[in-house]
Amino acid sequence: MKYRLADLAKIVGGSVRGDADLEIESIQGLDLAGPADIAFLNHPRYRREALGSSAGAIVIDRDDDVFTQSLLVCDNPSLAVAKIVRLFFPSQVPESGIHPTAVVAADATVDPGATVGPYVTIGHRSTVGTGAVLRSHIAVGDDCHISAEVVLNPHVVLYDGTRIGERTIVHSGTILGADGFRYVYHDGVHEKVPQVGTVILEEDIEIGANSAVDRAALEVTRVGAGTKIDNHVQVAHNVQIGKACILCGGAALAGSARLGDGVVIGGH
Repeated sequence: MKYRLADLAKIVGGSVRGDADLEIESIQGLDLAGPADIAFLNHPRYRREALGSSAGAIVIDRDDDVFTQSLLVCDNPSLAVAKIVRLFFPSQVPESGIHPTAVVAADATVDPGATVGPYVTIGHRSTVGTGAVLRSHIAVGDDCHISAEVVLNPHVVLYDGTRIGERTIVHSGTILGADGFRYVYHDGVHEKVPQVGTVILEEDIEIGANSAVDRAALEVTRVGAGTKIDNHVQVAHNVQIGKACILCGGAALAGSARLGDGVVIGGH
């Protein structure tokens, strides 16, 4: 699909310097872009590469007549790029329905608008909302709730009682609701303290691959709306994470840690 540069500018709330009728066929990095592509400059350190790029147009945060390419000028190039990428690479929405190899408990409820992929298992009394996508080999325990438009990628595991809010994305290998790590030492033996709480993910969360969010000992381990969690992150039992937080790869939160809203934690 092709878009006029003027149309892209309208979509992202920007303006054009140069050929507004230039037809854009794709978005590429500065080094790979050709005359029918749009590229982007989101940091001054890449200015030299941008000046030498073969891109037909460049997304930039201010007009600059040094550039020979057409420019799409907007306040936030990174946000504009996210919108443009979605145009050229739209998400593939699978057909709704339950694959014949899936195993769904008789008392579970799957909305007709949901997609349940091959070899998925869904436990007793669990619910799956409309537009949710459960890709292959996912294990959903008993009494779980998966809200509308949730996407669970292959090999995600939900232990009993886990609840996931709308439009949340969970990547492969992540485990939600495993037991918290708690023992009492007595007479030379580590006695397990039962973990009978749950995990609640609010809406618009994304969790990367091979991460873990452990169930609470008695109440709830909670991740706030809009929070984004990278790969290989450990969230232990009873943790409370606020809204719109960022946890980068390899970070670890010990039991009962508290994060407010908008907290950013770097890698490791």
